[in-house]
Amino acid sequence: MKNKKEIRQELSQLTVQYIEALKKLNELLNTLPVGLEEY
Repeated sequence: MKNKKEIRQELSQLTVQYIEALKKLNELLNTLPVGLEEY
């Protein structure tokens, strides 16, 4: 069994990774319309 401290650490790491992934996804989505308009 994991204690609360370990669970909190894992959650905070996952949260950071999730936010980073959302930022990257947002950047990709922002570049898509520009790419489509060029064709």
